[in-house]
Amino acid sequence: MDRVKMDRLAVKLAEGAAQDLPIVSGSLRQQGCSMIETIYLIHRAFDVSLGDAKGLVMTAEAKRTGSTGFEDFHQQLEDAIEADPDVTR
Repeated sequence: MDRVKMDRLAVKLAEGAAQDLPIVSGSLRQQGCSMIETIYLIHRAFDVSLGDAKGLVMTAEAKRTGSTGFEDFHQQLEDAIEADPDVTR
């Protein structure tokens, strides 16, 4: 995840003033954002706690696909942490 790119996208989302966060979440996922990226963008763009953003994205994902995607989410989380040079081990 390129944080600079994600932060720029978060600013654009915030400026767009979209209010239906589940729709925003679904749109981001359909455009190819991972669950981690979608959670991060919702958190940054709409000043939502990370926990609330995760719940919102997971709920929207379950409605969109019929699956919670928890297995994929946890693998993506582990991959993102391992790939981030700013994370201390």
